[in-house]
Amino acid sequence: MSSFDKLAKEWDLNKNRVKNAISFANKLKEIIPLKDKRVIDYGAGTGLITFLINDDAKEVLALDNSKGMLGELEKKIEMADAKNVKIKLHDIHKDEMPRGFDIFVSSMTMHHIKSSLLFIKKAKESIKKGGYIAIADLVSEDGSFHSRGNEGVYHFGFDQKEIEKEFEEVGLRPIYNEIVEVVNKGDKSYPIFLIVGRYD
Repeated sequence: MSSFDKLAKEWDLNKNRVKNAISFANKLKEIIPLKDKRVIDYGAGTGLITFLINDDAKEVLALDNSKGMLGELEKKIEMADAKNVKIKLHDIHKDEMPRGFDIFVSSMTMHHIKSSLLFIKKAKESIKKGGYIAIADLVSEDGSFHSRGNEGVYHFGFDQKEIEKEFEEVGLRPIYNEIVEVVNKGDKSYPIFLIVGRYD
């Protein structure tokens, strides 16, 4: 059982996490037209973002590599009778990406992936030409963000400009790259950026 499986039942109780998901979803709706679009929510967890965008989208496929997290999301889907939300267990390092989607979104997941460039390449594989990729994650930090420890954390945040270069390297045109939320823990602040790219 992974640390995420263990945390799944209490995941949505974290106020910062919920606030961050709301900021991400609101900004996403400002930048990208979601209506009638097929969306992948990668690292969906318990579906905090999935359920903030599924009413706007035609379909949301929630991908995650934690059975515990997807189990919690499955309960939400059943309770809400959300027929346009599908779930799938997925390991980006091993599994083929689903294809033919319009939008790929991911929040606070990339720092758990060994290579950010691989993550962005895989994201692009999943979308059609004219589609969008939106990734939110931590700005470079000192390793103190994860109070439960850094197991499974490959990056202590990112340099926004470096991620923008990686978007360009795989053939995405960056259209937005700004701080959208700041998480405050004690006397420390952790900015979270959102970068959006279009596959022209």
